[in-house]
Amino acid sequence: MKTLDDVVDAAAEALAGGRRLLVMLDYDGTLAPIAPRPELAIPAPGATRAIDALVQAGGQVVIVSGRGAADVHARLGVDSVDVVGSHGLELWWASGARELVEGAEEARETIAKVEAAWRTLASARPGAVVEQKPFGVALHYRLVERGGEALATRASEIALAQADVRIKSGKCVVEAVPALRWDKGSAARLVLRRAEASAEAGVHAIYVGDDLTDEDAFVALRDRASTVLVAPDDRASEASARVADPAQVVRLIWELAALCDRDQGRLAGLP
Repeated sequence: MKTLDDVVDAAAEALAGGRRLLVMLDYDGTLAPIAPRPELAIPAPGATRAIDALVQAGGQVVIVSGRGAADVHARLGVDSVDVVGSHGLELWWASGARELVEGAEEARETIAKVEAAWRTLASARPGAVVEQKPFGVALHYRLVERGGEALATRASEIALAQADVRIKSGKCVVEAVPALRWDKGSAARLVLRRAEASAEAGVHAIYVGDDLTDEDAFVALRDRASTVLVAPDDRASEASARVADPAQVVRLIWELAALCDRDQGRLAGLP
């Protein structure tokens, strides 16, 4: 797989040709190290400063997360980024505009039933954590000592007994979401189309993510973007490049900010 330097070199060539930089970033495991509980996941050191520097230098930054948009926005504290939350169902633009994918609002009642059933299931399993989301519910089993996978299987069975629900799996987490034909890949394509519509010389897109749900975006953006997997070792992935961890993601963002800002000279140096 390609490396961080390869991704930066491709961005430098694109910017030299006048293209605009669009950087899409997952949150958990990408900007924030994976935490034992979802509420403990905070941005890696320097992440918010790097994002702000990239935006100030002219890059567009979009956070694409399974978390609710409001949650991500509060954790980053950067008003100048767009946030695509709930696996693409919520679109919060830096301009202040808010959008929901059609059908998301109608699915709340069904998701609430799944949440109630999962809370009952989790109450008998120490370490299991149920996370309520605006348009989904997640069951985290990272802290379950034994039988976590079996718990996830049972939770999936309970959720799929409801109509109009589908299951997403991640790192020690299973999530029930509305059964809409929409995911991170769909959202990433929408973001890219809109960016291209306002960029005369074109857009150079980069998508960075670590989880199984990010594979949807890697596939959707194949041949249209630099796709970067965050993982300590090579693994099967549709991404074209890899960085090791959130610290390297922060480094990548700083490198991109420096590229965008090279002519203005506002960045004195990389941290």
